[in-house]
Amino acid sequence: MEKEADGNNEIPDILQEAEKIVAASSENSELHSEKDGNQGEEDNTSSGSPEPEGATQDLMNSLMRERADFVNYKARMVKEIATAQTSGIKNAVRQLLPILDEVGRAKDAGDLDDGSPFYSIATKLEDVLTKLKVTKYGAKGDVFDPKLHEALMNHKPQEGEDLHSGEVLIDQVLESGYKYDGEVMRVAKVATISE
Repeated sequence: MEKEADGNNEIPDILQEAEKIVAASSENSELHSEKDGNQGEEDNTSSGSPEPEGATQDLMNSLMRERADFVNYKARMVKEIATAQTSGIKNAVRQLLPILDEVGRAKDAGDLDDGSPFYSIATKLEDVLTKLKVTKYGAKGDVFDPKLHEALMNHKPQEGEDLHSGEVLIDQVLESGYKYDGEVMRVAKVATISE
């Protein structure tokens, strides 16, 4: 922790030294321009400049390195913060999945009528999940996708049910699937129908 504090204190010191050297260099160049043109250019060390030209360049290089380190640190922190936020949302959604299943079952059973007190709570919960980019998927009639669905049972089509050859459809959703920002959080558990 002490190293970070020392590193932060060095930056203003370097800036102050660089400003002094740049100011001294500009004063030195003004003195040279006022002097007689026949004398030619004098060495910086003989003109009374407090620091040689090499020291100025070293300080400027050091300042640029410190600045680049800070820019890289800032970019890394932005990424780490975004990753931590995403991880937190995913963990919260995983904890809410059993509750969302119960809300879905209550809707299917007709216990969530428009006027019931629990209806407004369920609606608010769904609105929050929508704002967090959490979506529910899996519905009867969807095409079965093994990346998105887990088939727990399968049966043949009954008379009158039309299927294309080789097509596997979802006949019943046993447990809905959820995605967060396009990433599958939980696959949907389904019963399928195929030839």
